[in-house]
Amino acid sequence: MVLQKFKLYEELTARIDKGKEFYLVIVDVIDAHRHKDILGDLVFTSVMNDVALWVLQLAHKSMKNKNIMAFEYGYSQIALICSGQTNPHIRAKFQTLLEYGYCHSTTTISHLFNVSYKVAIFNEQSDISAQELLEDVEPPKPCNSTDEEFNSEKYTFSKLDLLNAMKNNELELWFQTKVDLKTNKEMGVESLLRWRHPDYGVLSPVDFLYWFKFYTLQCDLDKWVITTAFNHSQTWVAKGEMTQIAVNIDGSSLNQRHCNLVDFIRESAAIFKIRPELIEFEIVETQVIEKNSKIHHALMDISSQGFSIAIDDFGTGTSNINYLMYLPINTIKLDRFFCANLNYQDLDIRSILKLDSRKSIPRVIIKKALAAHKSMNQTSLSTLTRSTVDLLLCTDHKIVAEGIETHEQAVIMHSLGCDIGQGYYFGYPEPRIRG
Repeated sequence: MVLQKFKLYEELTARIDKGKEFYLVIVDVIDAHRHKDILGDLVFTSVMNDVALWVLQLAHKSMKNKNIMAFEYGYSQIALICSGQTNPHIRAKFQTLLEYGYCHSTTTISHLFNVSYKVAIFNEQSDISAQELLEDVEPPKPCNSTDEEFNSEKYTFSKLDLLNAMKNNELELWFQTKVDLKTNKEMGVESLLRWRHPDYGVLSPVDFLYWFKFYTLQCDLDKWVITTAFNHSQTWVAKGEMTQIAVNIDGSSLNQRHCNLVDFIRESAAIFKIRPELIEFEIVETQVIEKNSKIHHALMDISSQGFSIAIDDFGTGTSNINYLMYLPINTIKLDRFFCANLNYQDLDIRSILKLDSRKSIPRVIIKKALAAHKSMNQTSLSTLTRSTVDLLLCTDHKIVAEGIETHEQAVIMHSLGCDIGQGYYFGYPEPRIRG
């Protein structure tokens, strides 16, 4: 069994706290980008699961009588925790087996996945945290090509291209995990739009949304997203999967008379027999939502149907604190700006002492953070993040921290008061089938 990435840090921390000897192995698929381009994202993700199971099997074969746990680690890495001591002979045997690589064969062609690996050892003499241990074996950060920020006019599309994309099932919804920061349990997913273009491969919204707006097709796109998300929800519920899906809609669609998006949501929910508590609409604003405006009344109507409402990218753009006074908001999603590059040593003294009182992180890290704090002026990012969360805690809204990429950021945002975390640390967007 291969566990999710964010469980790795928990296991490492628990073993370090107990002083148990173990060694950590990170196995990296060297030529992952080439295979991903050839196989496509969906097949590549499936094959990577097979690679992980292959690595785990080899570990058991070369390290008999060892307790071994396997974890996802990035989109092309696998992490192993092996209990007890090891020796060069065992590691050499494991390396020899890995050198053969993993062969993925189809009816027409075979793909050889070459791998490398690094090892870090923990024993009673080690004075190191889980984060530092991971840094010792940290492979290069993977490049997720589907989420890079491109110029929105990098590609030129006709109106027919966009209509065909919706008609020919070229558009897809991918899903990214949202995690309860207190329990580390998945509590929902956000649906994210992708275009599997026949010539350009998988494109992210920044590459084509401009053109949907240019040809006034934003409403049509929002309706496609809603229908597809409702279809997924209906399928998952039928399989016993009660997962809330966050669905992005553009605020401008709620402001268009011809769009009738509110009626469309009501009618579609009836057709798909949707449970409203399993859908949350995330509003992406391109303009200020004024009190008693058409958008305001539309959101009130959607909320009255039982759906949750979230404001995306709070703290930047057009979103403002006034929204909390009159919009029917259930969830506030902090812009990833508040979390980006945040780490223990950037915290202000109040946040450091709060973490210490909760025993959220090892004392060795607390000492380093305090030492760093003494040698610097107050850090603007950490102060701004804490102040923003403090302000939102005065309300009854759920607070989501977006853009979490490390365990440190997850711990910090939870300690500050955020309820939910989302970001690459918990999982990349993927076209998964659940249930």
